[in-house]
Formats: sequence, C-alpha cells, structure tokens
Amino acid sequence: LTSSLAVVSRHMEDYNALFNLVESRLQNEYFDNRISFTQKIFVKTQLENIADNHTQVKLLRNTFNGKTCIVIAGGPSLDSNIQWIKDNQKNIFIIAVSRIAGKLTNFGVSVDIVVCVDPQDASFDVSRGMFDLNDKTLLVHSYHVSPKILSQWPGKCMYMGQRFPWKNDADIDNITTVGPTVTNSAVRLAIEMGFTRILLSGVDFCYSKSGYSHASGTIEASLGPRLGHNTIWVETYDGHQAETLIQLKYAMESLEYEAKTYTNVEMINLCSHAAKISGITYCDPTTITLDSFTTKKIALSL
Repeated sequence: LTSSLAVVSRHMEDYNALFNLVESRLQNEYFDNRISFTQKIFVKTQLENIADNHTQVKLLRNTFNGKTCIVIAGGPSLDSNIQWIKDNQKNIFIIAVSRIAGKLTNFGVSVDIVVCVDPQDASFDVSRGMFDLNDKTLLVHSYHVSPKILSQWPGKCMYMGQRFPWKNDADIDNITTVGPTVTNSAVRLAIEMGFTRILLSGVDFCYSKSGYSHASGTIEASLGPRLGHNTIWVETYDGHQAETLIQLKYAMESLEYEAKTYTNVEMINLCSHAAKISGITYCDPTTITLDSFTTKKIALSL
C-alpha cells in the first residue's frame, strides 16, 4: 500500500481516514490468508519433531481438578503483578508462555509449566530465557514448535496436537493447540488439566498507555514503544480505550469463546488495563484468596 503525495501531505482530512480504512482492510485480508500460505512450515516442523514428540499432553487431563492456576503471558501488565505472583507462588500453579519464562525465573518465580508453540526460528531468540528454568519445569509444546527449541530442551516435555501430519488413532483425543497466540493454547491446557479458576497476568491483548506491547526485560520492550501502526481500538476493564493489532483481536475472540464454552471455569484477569473480554472478569490480586497447595508435583514418569 503506497500513499500518494496528496495523502502524505494530507491536503484533505478525508485522505487520512480513507488511508486507514484501506490499510485496515488489507491487514484483515492478509491475516486471513496468511494461515493458508504458511501451512508448509507447520508440516515441515511437525516432521522434524516426530522423534521428540514422544509423550502426549493428554496425560495431564484432569490432574488438578478444582485447583487454581495462573497463566502468565508477556504483556506489560505483568510488571505490576509479578511481586504478588512471587509472594503467592506456593499456593498457585504457574503456567507461563516461553518468552516470559526467563524473566520470571530471574525474579525468583518458579514456573511449573512453560508453553511454547511457534514454529518460526525467531521463537528461539525471544524464548531463549526459558533455558534458565530448573529441571522441575515441564515443557508443554505444540507438535509444530520450533525444532531449535525442542531439540535443545534438557528437561521433560509433552506435546499438544498430532504427532504425524496424517490421521493416526493414537492422537485422536490428545489436547490440541488453540490459536492464534501461545496464550490461547496455555489457557486451553489449564482448562483441560481441570483447574476451575484461571488467573491471567500479562494477558493484556493491547498496548499499554505508554505504547508498549510487552513487559520490561523482553526483546520487544527493549525496542521502545510501538508508534505509527494502524491499530484497532478496544475497551479495557477500567473503561479506557487502548490500541491493539488485528491478530490480538482474534486472540481475544478465541479466549472469549473458551470462557463461554467452559462455564464451569472462572477466568480472572489481574490487570485493569487489559483488553476487556466477555466472560472474563477483572479482580485486584490483593483481594484474591488462595487455597494452599498440598503438592504441585506432576506425578508422571516421562
């Protein structure tokens, strides 16, 4: 999409509105079609991972019925919740996305499960901090996760989805990956594990007021605020408007579907600045009462 000199100079106010409209429609079309255009990499990584996709994550199904967990993503709101998470980590099961796992470990938070799904090689760079986790952390990954990550993970791991790119009876009832973001897959994993209360931290799905898309300490945050992008406006829990990208809007819709489908699971976002999602409530973490965990150990021989 190339702007004419008239659009760049904004000789008419309507030019700007028209340009934003056209750009938004192009982004939507690009996002909708990109999934079809990138199927090759999913199959390629699936084949490369066959040897390492050895244990199905369905073994974790209903292992923590009635308990509380927290799904931690890389949104900027994590910075305001991380101390509370550290102080209460003994009484809450912690599931973190791979890109933020290193930050949590460096802060003194012990991650029980780290989730990684991206097949792109760049995933290894943004998730490199996960290799600082201790041997008690379980990696749950998609069948198409980047082979660079899976082949070098030194601990125990389990896969989501299908091991082979063809029909296989053994994979029929395995827990599947849910898109479009790793956060969506992490939430589905928590639901399948039987947790009846899922807390969300860093699950903003929108930019912060200062224009940041990720928590401090991440590669994205080090690049500074994201400015000048064509974005969508969404409402936050505190009633303000925030900018977001089309792919994050799809992620919000996917999470809304999960909340409406699994009505027996209470989902709570710990940040008032996060994008508001129907079926998910906001609650100040200091008002949450947690039951003590007798054990968070996953009793499996992998």
